[in-house]
Amino acid sequence: MTLLMRDNENKLLGKYMHLIDQVKKLDVKDAEIAAKILGIKEQQIYEIKDYIAEHPEMDEDDLAEHIAYWLDLD
Repeated sequence: MTLLMRDNENKLLGKYMHLIDQVKKLDVKDAEIAAKILGIKEQQIYEIKDYIAEHPEMDEDDLAEHIAYWLDLD
């Protein structure tokens, strides 16, 4: 893996970590508005919140790696 590839991967994981942090703070009633602000689908917010609830032992770093594989946010 080249340094550029690693740098791009780290930037992407940082994006997911920020997203997870924002979603954790959300109340479900604000999901529609938050989806527009965060640039994702409302359903994805629910999926992330569910995943976080199902895996309380995971930190944001691990969560970011896992959701990067099943969410297409780009």
